[in-house]
Amino acid sequence: MFVPSDAVQRAIEDLTIIRKAIDSSRSHSERTDRALLLSNRVHLLVISSALLVAFLLLITELTLDGIHTSTFLASSYDTNIRFAGLLNAALFLLIGSGLVYFIAYRAARRSDMSLENFIALNFEYLRNMSFLSDLFLKFSFFSAIIIAGKPEWVAPLLCVFIADYLVQGRFFVLPLMSSYALAVISFGIAALQISLKSISVGIPLALFCLACIFSLVHLKRNICSQGDDVQEDAS
Repeated sequence: MFVPSDAVQRAIEDLTIIRKAIDSSRSHSERTDRALLLSNRVHLLVISSALLVAFLLLITELTLDGIHTSTFLASSYDTNIRFAGLLNAALFLLIGSGLVYFIAYRAARRSDMSLENFIALNFEYLRNMSFLSDLFLKFSFFSAIIIAGKPEWVAPLLCVFIADYLVQGRFFVLPLMSSYALAVISFGIAALQISLKSISVGIPLALFCLACIFSLVHLKRNICSQGDDVQEDAS
């Protein structure tokens, strides 16, 4: 049977269009998988850095006879210690926040996305400066109790801050139920510290380290599974 040449040409063009659509879809899927993989690696870097700092603070607290707790207690009657400590804490938080945004910026460049889009997709809590505003609010509460001469409230307040981050899904990367369960534990520890009049900041430091470790385990599992998926797509 004779097939007109124009029909053959249209069939070839249709097949070409279909092939381009399939290749485009596959390319988009690969880019999405790679973007998710990069996002998890960025979270891994941020949380690992935070864990290292918190772990060092915890070690010094445990090995140097509660040096951080003693400093908070001393701030209740020494104005110089009080304001020097608040200034150091403010600088520490500013530098830490700046590093988080810088890491997100570098990752956005590697993923060929704008910083705004990268943050919207991977760091929801950084959008519209919400992370900084929330951090400023928490620091204001922290400063208020220090200036009021109530350093014994510091440890329970830090536990509440950790619980709040877990409930909001900020910073830590955990499954929903695990995050809520750890938040309940954090609130419980805060209440227990208040009832027992426990002032040790080693407890919230240990709790923060625990949340970071759980997050890193979850991220490593995600990275391993996504790495396998990317390799399969590439092959």
